[in-house]
Amino acid sequence: RQVRLNEPCRAGAVVPPATIRPSLVNTAIESVGGKVATQQQASVGNQRVWDTLGRRAIGLRADAPLTEQTISTMRRAEGQAYEAVKKSGVPIAADTEFAGAVKGIGGDYPAAAAELPGIIENPLLDRLKGSFDKMLDGTPISANAAVEAVKSLRSSAKTNFKAFADPEKLTLARAQRSAADALDDLVERQLAASGKGALASDYQAARVNIAKLHDIDAALTAGGHIDARVLAKIGEKHPLSGDLKTIADFAANFGKAVQTGEKIGSPMTHALRPSIGTGIGSVIGSSTVPSPLAT
Repeated sequence: RQVRLNEPCRAGAVVPPATIRPSLVNTAIESVGGKVATQQQASVGNQRVWDTLGRRAIGLRADAPLTEQTISTMRRAEGQAYEAVKKSGVPIAADTEFAGAVKGIGGDYPAAAAELPGIIENPLLDRLKGSFDKMLDGTPISANAAVEAVKSLRSSAKTNFKAFADPEKLTLARAQRSAADALDDLVERQLAASGKGALASDYQAARVNIAKLHDIDAALTAGGHIDARVLAKIGEKHPLSGDLKTIADFAANFGKAVQTGEKIGSPMTHALRPSIGTGIGSVIGSSTVPSPLAT
């Protein structure tokens, strides 16, 4: 992926100069101050940027506390549209599009597990896919069940995305996110087909905001900061937009500059910060700068 640096740089994000321009001079500058220390210093400054962008993405004031309680309160407010759907009485029946989405849950995992069942195993993912069997066989579910399933799936995905370093949990998180999206899409289609277009529109708007809140919650650290690496993992398989995409794309390209405070501790104090700023400034004029990791 390529990352557009203008937006994060305007917000104050920095990248060690040798990361973008691996010239002899930039490499020598980092060698003097220490490459690790330079990356730590960038991460510390960038953390404030991610917290600011994260707040903005969900409509929080710049000085509002970034906590699970705050996010939960905002989710409940958005959930009013969900409650209206639960009471609609519209049956939710699987269609061809939903069947295709369910088949794709888990990505390449099902095929790999079929070839090496003794090595590649994720019972919870298998159970998740199997939970839709009755729907796919033609048994509709209530709108109440569909909405509650979406809420449960997004909550579980949030928890598993926090543990993204565990491959099994990351795979499960992505599958749960995909299942929630598939159900949300199905609910919207069924509402529209039942002549409840206004309710479908309200539901669509609410689900977008709730999904953002879950993404921020997934990336929220114990210290109340945004872990950009989590958003990068979410963004690998699920489309993000706006400020969340800005954070995710930056983290995907410049992983060493998005370490959390809990991970890096107290970085060494050195005089390279001005150099970092200068290094990044030299590339802001270009709208798109491919990182060494870009694909």
